[in-house]
Amino acid sequence: MRPRTLTAAALTFAFLIPAMGQAQEPPPMDAQPPAEGNNLVSELQAAGEFNTLISALEATGLAQPLATDGPFTLFAPTDQAFEAIPQETMDSLMQDPEALYAVLAYHVVPGEISSTELSGMDSAESAFGVPLQLQSAGGGVQVEGAQVINADQGAVNGVFHAIDEVLMPPMN
Repeated sequence: MRPRTLTAAALTFAFLIPAMGQAQEPPPMDAQPPAEGNNLVSELQAAGEFNTLISALEATGLAQPLATDGPFTLFAPTDQAFEAIPQETMDSLMQDPEALYAVLAYHVVPGEISSTELSGMDSAESAFGVPLQLQSAGGGVQVEGAQVINADQGAVNGVFHAIDEVLMPPMN
């Protein structure tokens, strides 16, 4: 298991997540894909229930770091979770790349954290810079009230946990 410390993954997101209101920096183009196996983005694609998430990651430029860097823990909302968002909210997010970027960064935690580790934690610092509140409930884990419905989906550069809701970061 990889440590939960803020390492190169934190540095990657430190320059990828701009302060609100500033221009976004493009992802580094010299990043290399992991040597063997599927990365987080390819695992999401193979699962077949994360098409909206993948489209949003690609639209914001976050797909590349999630395919090439790591390790990361991704709380991955399913297509069904995105369908539960009111259409006007979804339209607004899709028209505001900075807001969409913030929402997606709120789903990423630098480092690889298994569901067993999550169940013993109260919070985890998101790549957005705001902690995600974690709670063990009924033999599972909740993240900001969203239920982890399929845990520990491994990739060569981290792990993703499918969740049943899209997490919305606090915006000041």
